Amino acid sequence: MENAIAIQNLGAYNRGELHFKWVELPTTTERIKEVIKEVLNTPYNDEEYHIADYNDCCGLLYEYFGEWASPYEVNEFMELVEESGLDKEVLSLLADCVSTKEEFKEVILEDEDYFILYDVSNERKLGLELVYEFNWLGLSKEELDKIENYLDYEYIGREAGHDGWVIDRINRVAVKVNR
Repeated sequence: MENAIAIQNLGAYNRGELHFKWVELPTTTERIKEVIKEVLNTPYNDEEYHIADYNDCCGLLYEYFGEWASPYEVNEFMELVEESGLDKEVLSLLADCVSTKEEFKEVILEDEDYFILYDVSNERKLGLELVYEFNWLGLSKEELDKIENYLDYEYIGREAGHDGWVIDRINRVAVKVNR
């Protein structure tokens, strides 16, 4: 159950009962309707429900939606996330680079809106990648060879952080979203 929401009967909750069911996402609209019907099926004819909990791969859902969100909207969002094909570490880093779910949707739908560098675990490695792979300094290979001993790659990587690069040290990935 990597991506799921817990739909809870609000009336039962207010009576002190926990009556909820987990739904794995993404799923079909029919499945969500079925779970809501099951959760609301009590002798009290309850009509209100809410999302009591989230279990998602990258910790985005509660931050983006909260407990009063529509399960259908959350499901639609998770369909986009799944269609992106990005792994959870990259998704989590992308979320760190943007402020809203709308920006996040734009980023995962448009491949050219972000850069991903793998095998980057610190500022020095990020600086090296930016200088040699992205030609951040705008110098030719020969010019770089002449000044290589004078470059502070850690400083360059730190400055890149101010430019929007985010490093996940555990998973050795760096991401930058272009805005």
